[in-house]
Amino acid sequence: MSTIEKERVRQALRDAFPDWRADPNNPPLTHDQCLDMRTKLPSVRKEDIPYFLPQVLEDLLDTHTGQPGNSEDAESVVAFLDIAVVRTNTEILREHWKDESIERIRVIEEDLRSLKPSATANVTATQANAIYEWLKYARTWADLEWDIDQMDSAASYWKDRSQAEQTK
Repeated sequence: MSTIEKERVRQALRDAFPDWRADPNNPPLTHDQCLDMRTKLPSVRKEDIPYFLPQVLEDLLDTHTGQPGNSEDAESVVAFLDIAVVRTNTEILREHWKDESIERIRVIEEDLRSLKPSATANVTATQANAIYEWLKYARTWADLEWDIDQMDSAASYWKDRSQAEQTK
């Protein structure tokens, strides 16, 4: 994808999430802080999503590795954005783990499934569309090629969400 496309996505994120930039008490995250936040997005309070999420997404525009199997947790951001939470294949897990471990994974998945919609409940249609545009752009990255199903699931959700919000 072109630099023009990347800058279009960057501008969509900036236009959709302008509030945190206007607050002098909220300095921008450094790259290292964004890198750390990639795995911590599920634990962020919903009020803080508009501060952290756009910075993490914008940082990834410039810092994704482009190397399959070496995403530096970019897939964690995609997993956070995949509100549907793709279910783990328990048959594969049964081959390697005991039933108690599988049950714990199922409980964790259920917890995540219930938390994600409330964590992103305040996302506006414009913000949902910017997230969708980011996902479309990030889908072309080699470092996320193993996560295409989850990328597509997340993109479908955010596209539908942006359109549903606009028709209200």
